[in-house]
Amino acid sequence: MKKAYTLLFIVLMIIFAGCQKDQIESSFSLSYESDIKSPIEIPPGKINASASQLSGAVADAETLVFQKTPAIFFGKANRDQTTFCTILKKSLSGEPIKVGESGYNSPFTFQDQETGSLLLNEGDEPILAYQYEQKLENRVPKRYKRSTYVHPLYDLNGRVLTDDFPIDHYHHRGLSWNWPKVWVNEERYDLWHIHGMRNELKGLYQIFDKWTLRETGPVCALLGIKNHWETEDGQHVMDENTLFRVFRKTGTGRAIDVQLTWTAIESIKISGQDKKGYGGFNLRFAPRENTQITSQAGPEASDSNLRTYAWVDFSAQFEGQSEYSGAAVFQHPYNPDFPAGWCLRYYGYIGVAWPGLEVLELEPGESFTLKFRLYVHDGDAAQGLVEQAYHVYQGQLMLED
Repeated sequence: MKKAYTLLFIVLMIIFAGCQKDQIESSFSLSYESDIKSPIEIPPGKINASASQLSGAVADAETLVFQKTPAIFFGKANRDQTTFCTILKKSLSGEPIKVGESGYNSPFTFQDQETGSLLLNEGDEPILAYQYEQKLENRVPKRYKRSTYVHPLYDLNGRVLTDDFPIDHYHHRGLSWNWPKVWVNEERYDLWHIHGMRNELKGLYQIFDKWTLRETGPVCALLGIKNHWETEDGQHVMDENTLFRVFRKTGTGRAIDVQLTWTAIESIKISGQDKKGYGGFNLRFAPRENTQITSQAGPEASDSNLRTYAWVDFSAQFEGQSEYSGAAVFQHPYNPDFPAGWCLRYYGYIGVAWPGLEVLELEPGESFTLKFRLYVHDGDAAQGLVEQAYHVYQGQLMLED
């Protein structure tokens, strides 16, 4: 009997030790300063844990939830790195955080739509739809048929912020990434207008290939897409990989990280429009009233080209509402030529105009990557705490120290 009790004790100790190992996977410290809730990415390697989801507590008993994601903010070009992201409720001053495996539910869902789009929701509220099938409205010439962009992008109350096929610029499409001047093996194309401004060029299209990631978790949703550029005669000339990391909304805002990587299949040249420089990361807004465009320098009184700012916000009253809402674009501090210039238009457009008037040249196999954060918010730029949200984004740099 004594031997039986001894054996049982040993078995229980082994089980207990195994549970402890599962419960405490990693311990680390974190120093971060912010006066608003902060969606952040932890530098790769700082948390050594195998679980896809972790939770832990700091000294004041604040519970933190960590979700494993591809590294976007700290990720290196052409390298598959993973890390963890979280949302901090307050500043941290280096206190130790012990984290273990957890099982929090995700508030996010993906819904495939019959219209050839994929809708992402948080609870019952829509966030964005990715248009992966070719789209064309009946009233629009066939040469504007296109795919692989975001529309609608919704504000925090479910109102539509973006526009598609606007009557003044049929080629504008929600949130998109394209250029008006593209050369493939020295032949001129136009990915922005698709067939050129006056239908004078052969078509160049962005074509959806497949989903590379569709994942939901307690902190964020992840959507990865593989696309390519194709000429109208079927030539595959560029690979395009897109990754979205969509955080839970926090108070007055929601952070959406975007990483875009292009790899040339043929010899490619890319440039913005003559004189104005537009082309790159583009956001076309829906009809609205009382538009306000704000940059890090303050209110923008008029349209402009190629002024260099780290961030720009567009706020207005959408769908006849008296309340303001809007979206800002933050440039990643490691993007080439940061901060790049902007094209700003009060008719409803903001875009990061890179490479602007310069020409980017790529030989087959060469790549480049651009990263941004969208910040969708209630209120105007001041009420939505846009400047503070940008400092949260840029402040992640201190985590590398």
